[in-house]
Amino acid sequence: MQPCAVGIILATGIYMTLKNCVPQVGIDLRAVVIALVLGALTIWGKKLLKKKVSALQMIMISAVLGIVLYGF
Repeated sequence: MQPCAVGIILATGIYMTLKNCVPQVGIDLRAVVIALVLGALTIWGKKLLKKKVSALQMIMISAVLGIVLYGF
């Protein structure tokens, strides 16, 4: 059951990333930057912060990045 749930969540994440980062008109660089920052935190977060980055922290970071990049 757990591999199925992981697969569904991963497929949804990939679909949403591709749908939002590569719209029909061109590449949205702000969305790509947010995705790259979150991906880097996922990969290197433990080395940088000396602990695993929680899902709540990732949501808060993405919210701040969205406000900064899209709000101004």
